[in-house]
Amino acid sequence: MSISERISPLIGRLAIAWLFLSEAWTILHTWDGTVKGLDAFPKDDWPVVFVFAPIFADALPAPGSIAAARLQACKGRIAGLASQRRNTRYLDLMVDDPILRVVDNFFDEEHYGPAVARWVESRISGLIRDSGLGGLAP
Repeated sequence: MSISERISPLIGRLAIAWLFLSEAWTILHTWDGTVKGLDAFPKDDWPVVFVFAPIFADALPAPGSIAAARLQACKGRIAGLASQRRNTRYLDLMVDDPILRVVDNFFDEEHYGPAVARWVESRISGLIRDSGLGGLAP
């Protein structure tokens, strides 16, 4: 499934674009700097959040490795896109965080359980609340 296909309406008029570790190499080397799925939303009307989905912390590339450099470059491209589009934010949850180090919070390296889901929800809602993204803040 492409990035564009995963841009999903959420919370009424908010789009969340989920990004996964397996896509980092593809985004870095083939991405043309646009996400065609964004064309479906009026440019300044629909808020969009690009979210790098969390994974088990031990599955992250080793610091200083080529894989870590590729991932950082990929994240930089997405962050750059977010900074160029009004009502768009970037949220990196693919990080080394204590909650992402607890084995019992995951079914496997990429599929997380309820504790991480609540953490993800709080981070996204916090971003919306703190940024006033698209007037969706309470």
